[in-house]
This record gives sequence, structure tokens and C-alpha cells, in this order.
Amino acid sequence: MLDTMIERRSRQQGPDAGSELWRQCVPRHNALRSEQLRASWQKGYHLASVERLRAVLAFLVEHHERERASAEAVE
Repeated sequence: MLDTMIERRSRQQGPDAGSELWRQCVPRHNALRSEQLRASWQKGYHLASVERLRAVLAFLVEHHERERASAEAVE
């Protein structure tokens, strides 16, 4: 059945129709792939930024808590 459908489809199109369809599909595929890669990069970039900022802020909070504790001890 699949062979019949393929043969029917190939008879309906001219000999260059397949290559024309291919030429039309390639830019769309490339644009979609580019968008997927961009989105993936952005996700990774933002996740790394979140982790980095979280670590820096945690360090700063600890540092200021230690400074506050030592200032209270002096009083």
C-alpha cells in the first residue's frame, strides 16, 4: 500500500518537483534548526547565570552576616 502511494505521488509530480520541494524545505528547516539552537543556547546561558548569581549572592549574605556578628561583638 505504501509503495502504491509513493508511485502515485511520484507520477503526479514532474521529474524536478522533488528537487524544487527540497529547495523550498531547506531554508525552512535551517531557520527552524537555527531557532532551536538559539533557544537551547539561551536556556543554558540563563541557567548558568542563575547558578553563578545564586552562588555570589549566597557568599555576600554570609559575608555580611559575619560582619554584622563581629560588629555586634565589638559593641
